[in-house]
Amino acid sequence: MAESKKENEAAMSFLEHLAELRIRLIRSFIALVVCVLATYGYRKEILDIFRQPIEAPLKKYAPEASMVFLSVPEVFFAQLKIALFSGIFLSFPYLIIEIWGFVSPALFKEEKRIFWPFAIFTYLFFTGGALFGYFIVFPFGFDFFLSLTQPNEIMPSLSIGSYLIFTLKLLLAFGFVFELPLIAFVLARMGILTPEWLIKNAKYALLSSFIVAAILTPPDPFTMFLMAGPLILLYGLSIIVSFVAVNRKKAAQRAQGL
Repeated sequence: MAESKKENEAAMSFLEHLAELRIRLIRSFIALVVCVLATYGYRKEILDIFRQPIEAPLKKYAPEASMVFLSVPEVFFAQLKIALFSGIFLSFPYLIIEIWGFVSPALFKEEKRIFWPFAIFTYLFFTGGALFGYFIVFPFGFDFFLSLTQPNEIMPSLSIGSYLIFTLKLLLAFGFVFELPLIAFVLARMGILTPEWLIKNAKYALLSSFIVAAILTPPDPFTMFLMAGPLILLYGLSIIVSFVAVNRKKAAQRAQGL
């Protein structure tokens, strides 16, 4: 009887967690839909912001050129992608709150202290990476690409859909690249990564930074260095934060008498 009662309690607990997860997913979905609808109302203004980095190079190298759409629904889908991207970004803080509400009961005290700083810095680092790409890399990269045009021979006819996909991919790439120190902190805290290993493999990281920069940016040296420079600095920051993570883990273990 006692075992049967424990099994029923475990089953009820599992079902309660599923019910809570369902409620939080519904709330998150509603928040996302609200944010997407809100940003869709400003889709033209947001699209103008995305177009701004290429406007100056266009006027410089092809003043008569303009953006076009190659299919009837292309502008609609471009605006929808803008709204989805902006809505996800806008709703992210609330989504973090819902995630926190669901996982916090299962976290240890030390993990609870780490969660909020990690979530906040994830958002800030991603935003910083995207802004770096938008304000620093985009103007130089687009200037290089459009400098390849030849008046009266090769003129650009930019599709709004393909341009938007290209810029969104670059923004996501820069955003995720700037998460490197946070990833290093978590891996070091879990014991998977050590600062000694990072220092030992710094030369490979240096080479990888230029390879990644060459892949993610236009093929000109100046723009490549604009990407490789922050990657190298982020790797150095990763070494520092991994030292901090390891020292904090050792301090916590000493406090627990391990």
